[in-house]
Amino acid sequence: MTHPDKAIVQATLADAIGAWASGDSQRIEQVVTDDVSLTSSVHGNVLGKAAVVDALCLNWPQGYVVTLRTTNENFALENGRIVFSGYIYGKLEALPPKRSEPLMFGAVLVGELELGATVWRFNDLALEINWVEGKGPLFSKWLEPRGNRFWLAGDRSPAVVSELNSAWARLPAGHVLGDRRAEVVEVFMRYIWAMDHADFALMRTTLSDDMAGDFPPIGRLTGIHQVIGQLKNFRQAWPWMQHFCEPLNVEIDNETDTAEMLLGRIIAQRPETSAGEKLYGAHYRLKLREDASGWKIFWFEYIEGWVTFTEHSGL
Repeated sequence: MTHPDKAIVQATLADAIGAWASGDSQRIEQVVTDDVSLTSSVHGNVLGKAAVVDALCLNWPQGYVVTLRTTNENFALENGRIVFSGYIYGKLEALPPKRSEPLMFGAVLVGELELGATVWRFNDLALEINWVEGKGPLFSKWLEPRGNRFWLAGDRSPAVVSELNSAWARLPAGHVLGDRRAEVVEVFMRYIWAMDHADFALMRTTLSDDMAGDFPPIGRLTGIHQVIGQLKNFRQAWPWMQHFCEPLNVEIDNETDTAEMLLGRIIAQRPETSAGEKLYGAHYRLKLREDASGWKIFWFEYIEGWVTFTEHSGL
């Protein structure tokens, strides 16, 4: 079977995010199917193109410019179905003459795409708003996100449950859309999704038994039992967690079936320098090996500190 062109599918995602940021109903209509459904922590459950378009194009207040960025993108393919999972961070800034601090938020998006006559469109969307920072008129259009606190009686059920909604849960036999490099990157995106969503059964699929590495502030860990056990204990202290990441360099040794990968952690509140260069609050150095079950991480380093790509462009 011929796989879809990843660039075309990515363009559909970019069009969808751009349409949502614009609030333009006609643009949103072009990227969803007639029977599209939306499950959202801030919109509720919405069914049908007209209702979904109305919900999404009502998000942004007048007098603000909206910027949305996607990270951690993953496209899974199985029997002609494509499921996307990834993260979004957004900024709402007041236009002059208004003066106010930007309002920021972080979100998780899962969506299934359907191929029409000539183009891909989303027919199912799940959106979870993880956190919001700053003060502004955002909540007048949204149900209020839970924010950075523990569960309380009466809280709404989440829109995205990793064990049920993630691309890996929905397409358990799915293949990575893309080349061998994309397969290596996907392993980290699966790992960090599992960490953020406390889905440690999913994390298990990304690590070799002899896994080791440096995990500040925990320290050096050796063996999969110690790694998952310590990360699980560490993760439980947070109501939510979200790591915005992007790959910077991937090198694959086809003779030894090993790979090394460098990734940057984006801090949504400070994603670039004053000169406009990409900036990362930390970076990751990983080593992976491939076996019959796929790629697995066997060495992991998380290095804290602000860096730019030019400072760490090599492995």
